[in-house]
Amino acid sequence: MNLGDSIAEDLATFDGTEIVTLATAAGSTTVTDALVRELSQDALKLVDNALSSELNQREFHLMVARVGSVQPSPGDDVIDSSGRRWRVQSSRLAALATRWQLQCTRLP
Repeated sequence: MNLGDSIAEDLATFDGTEIVTLATAAGSTTVTDALVRELSQDALKLVDNALSSELNQREFHLMVARVGSVQPSPGDDVIDSSGRRWRVQSSRLAALATRWQLQCTRLP
C-alpha cells in the first residue's frame, strides 16, 4: 500500500463520503468516496460574493484514484447524491496530489 492509497482509505473510513457525478465537457464520471464540506471563511472570500450565501457553496474532495484521467476544472459540474447540481468555481490538487479539491456553487 502506498501513501496515496492510505490517505484515500482514511478519507472514506473516517469522514463519511457519498457518490457524486462529475460532468465535464468530455462526459460524465461517477465518483465514489467523495467528501463534501461547507467552504471555510477563507475559501468563501475567494468565491464571487454575488453568488449568494454560504448555503450555496460547497467544497468537494474527489480522490484522484476515483476520478481517473479526468481533470476537474472551473465550469464543470458536480451532481451530489441528492441530485443537486454544483458548478466548479476552482479546482486544485491537494493532499500530496491524491485528491481534487473543488470549490463549487449550487446551481438553481
